[in-house]
Amino acid sequence: MPRPPGVHEPGRPPHPPGWGAPEDWLVPARRRRRFPGTALVLALVGILAVVLGGGAGLYYVLSGHTPGDPQLPPARIADTVLEAVPGGDVDGLHQVIGDVAAVGNTVVAAGSEYGGSIGRAQFLVSNDGGSTWRVAPVTVAEGGQLDGSAPSKVFGTSGGWLAFGGPSDRRTVWTSSDGRSWSQLGGGSDAFGVRDEVAQIARTSSGYVAAGYHAAGGDQRADLPVLWRSPNGTSWQRIGPDEVRLPTDGDTVGQLRFAAARGNVIVVGGDVVKGDEVADGLWRSTDAGRTWEPIDVPQADGSTGRVRGITANRFGFFALRQGGKDNHGVVLTSQDGAAWKPVGTLEPSGVEIADLQRIAGNDEGLAVLANTESDRSVVYRSGDGRRWEAPADLGENSFRALSSLTPAPGGSTIVVGTRLDSDQDPYLALARGTTRATEIEPQTVPGAVHQERTLRAIAAGDGNTVAVGSANGDAAAWISAGGSAGENSWTPARKDSLDGYGQQRLSGVAYGEAGWLAVGTDETDPLVATSEDALSWSRVDDELFEEGSWYRRAAAAAYGPAGYVVVGAERREGSLVEAAAWRSTDLESWERADDPDLENSEGGGWRWTGDVTADSARYVAVGAIGDPDAPGPRKERPAIWMSQDGMSWDVHQPTLPAEASYGYLSRAAIKGSTVAALGVGQSANGAFLFSVVSNDGGKTWRSVRLPDESRAAELETGAIAMTPTAEGFAAVSTSGAPATYDVVLWTSTDGASWRPITPRGTGLSGGGTQRVHGLTMLGGRLVGVGTSADFEGEHVTLWRTPPP
Repeated sequence: MPRPPGVHEPGRPPHPPGWGAPEDWLVPARRRRRFPGTALVLALVGILAVVLGGGAGLYYVLSGHTPGDPQLPPARIADTVLEAVPGGDVDGLHQVIGDVAAVGNTVVAAGSEYGGSIGRAQFLVSNDGGSTWRVAPVTVAEGGQLDGSAPSKVFGTSGGWLAFGGPSDRRTVWTSSDGRSWSQLGGGSDAFGVRDEVAQIARTSSGYVAAGYHAAGGDQRADLPVLWRSPNGTSWQRIGPDEVRLPTDGDTVGQLRFAAARGNVIVVGGDVVKGDEVADGLWRSTDAGRTWEPIDVPQADGSTGRVRGITANRFGFFALRQGGKDNHGVVLTSQDGAAWKPVGTLEPSGVEIADLQRIAGNDEGLAVLANTESDRSVVYRSGDGRRWEAPADLGENSFRALSSLTPAPGGSTIVVGTRLDSDQDPYLALARGTTRATEIEPQTVPGAVHQERTLRAIAAGDGNTVAVGSANGDAAAWISAGGSAGENSWTPARKDSLDGYGQQRLSGVAYGEAGWLAVGTDETDPLVATSEDALSWSRVDDELFEEGSWYRRAAAAAYGPAGYVVVGAERREGSLVEAAAWRSTDLESWERADDPDLENSEGGGWRWTGDVTADSARYVAVGAIGDPDAPGPRKERPAIWMSQDGMSWDVHQPTLPAEASYGYLSRAAIKGSTVAALGVGQSANGAFLFSVVSNDGGKTWRSVRLPDESRAAELETGAIAMTPTAEGFAAVSTSGAPATYDVVLWTSTDGASWRPITPRGTGLSGGGTQRVHGLTMLGGRLVGVGTSADFEGEHVTLWRTPPP
């Protein structure tokens, strides 16, 4: 995504533009309360791109067509046709919870689900203090479409709720009047720059303040402090590192990690860099963050180390310090944020505490999360900060990361995080008293966990058709007898022949004399499998695919004149990433091509292959080569490799279209003496598709930019599929904004001049994102396989259409 425009900051006027009346979602705070809420915001993993899974029946929807386009049939939702084999206890997607907050009986846990076609924001809400949960609906302000951004911070008061998140180049704000339904602000917020991170949020009597930092990259000590202010939670002003003006004794302010407020008094804290050391920095403001003075939260009652957290509630400000030999922790309090004194201690209570993680507070009281010497976590609870109960046990921390907690009604505490196993699942627990906390199973919350499904490639052979992809995180294959890819005649392959620990996915398939070959990924390793009948598969355990490499990827497969060829990339010790090719004549024994055109020549850059195709005379692989002398940070240049035997390769480096700064090739097809490849280029105006074509069998090449319909093509090789047809070539790509991609069909008679067609209907256009990943010709028809995903679920699709 392009970097958002810079924020114009001529200064910090007392009333910046946009500081007007509260938004309609914001409930005015009751005046009798000096402190309207609590800040409970902690850091979470970087955002990602996330998805829903789920099942659905068969249905057809045919919408309107672009004038002049042929009226092609829609795709078919094929969840019940290409069924997943049941079994296993994973869903194949990742769910994480990064933060939690509570206001009265309403508790909101904010996170995301990702790992499939799109990302989805998730707000899990409880209206009974954390006993039962549901998924809150999310809409977009002013009728826009959700873009896949996900929240990592959530903050609530009786006056309204806020959440922050999204990728580093497109930060997003969500709002809610009651925490039970949420609205995403369209277009993100320009007040949050690239690599800006929000650490904690607080509400003052005049609005909101957020503390965080600008990540410099690399050494954390080089990060820079940032503050944000807002009168209403929707219009934000960034106070950058040059304007923060937090006084020190000549030292450098680094990350800001804490923020708390009561009335119009704000306390923030973070890092002060003193040479090679990092110490506490704490400041107070009494004018909504316009001016600051340093404060001291002293060591007391044997406490040691740095401040572990700051929060506030109706009783005052509170700070947490690590304890000494006589206690596990010391809690200090202040009424005005300036003068601090110890108020309570965390007593041993039969557990050995290794370190204190964080403190959280609201009008229900205070809670502290701590780790024990035996790698368990416990929660301390207090109503007023003076008297602390014996801790509740959260169990062992193996395969788990806890991210946040909040006090809840009745002396309970809600703790959230992520279970770290073969796929990530949300961790949600209710702790009360000194007994073991009760974990809420995510599968019991309707709509919180979905099933992963995808179709990535399709091929025909021996009178049959095979489609490959994944289901519930396992590699999967389906076979249709008769070679027609019929609508109701698909049989799934045996699950136990393709699954394994972690996540697997097949992305390519080919048929030849010895049977079927499929390739994909097994976690970070290549997955190569063979089959005689496409129902029972055997993994290739040749050491060429298993050992002696720092990185290895099997991207695609083809059958040609010398047998089966797999292409991808590999990084061996002491080298850059190299293009790689492996060959087998019988699917029993394999050999790796050792060719200088695949490897990095002296002084050259990295190289990789992403697709391979073949006819009766040759193999053609496509990808990219890094040009170390190219200007700019991106060095990709298109590359084509050709071979007659799959072992000896000749590389060709066609030029980029004139306006492109970088680009790569992702798919190739052969028809007679014409070799055509499609790729993605990047110009100052955005991404676009281009073709590279040779009409003389690979002797000469030319590059052609496709028409402007391709300008918004997503930068994903898996979203472009290509096949030869009776008239020439056909290809599919995607266009549109993130999480709203639609399918574009391209046709060409010569591989150079391409005509775009915008098909309409189910699986091709409409809400959510549509992709056709695999494409082939069967029985005179184009047959495509792909996915259709929205924020309610993800489905696999079959598309059969006459060539236009």
